[in-house]
Amino acid sequence: MASLWYRLKHAGAKRIILCASHGLMRPESMHVINLWPIEEMVITDSIPLPSPHSSKVTVLPLAPLITKILKSEINELEAIHHHDFAVPNAKVESLKEEPVENEKEEYEVE
Repeated sequence: MASLWYRLKHAGAKRIILCASHGLMRPESMHVINLWPIEEMVITDSIPLPSPHSSKVTVLPLAPLITKILKSEINELEAIHHHDFAVPNAKVESLKEEPVENEKEEYEVE
């Protein structure tokens, strides 16, 4: 992979930024990253990094993202639950029958 980054740089790439969901690295990897012609490597904190890590490595925490997704899912489930089982007040009011004065229904029995 590193040879690709050198070729990109040689071909005129102004910036090379790597992104990975999991940064599974050995301690010596941090030294190698410093030698690569990349500006930044962005990874998540799903796997602990060896210390100290390269200044080129940016670690994004997953907890806020997972929290946001879970809250969104919970809100969606609550909305579905309320939609299926609860009737909003406006709907209840429109379902009430209004009394009609002086109206009688007559049925004939045959």
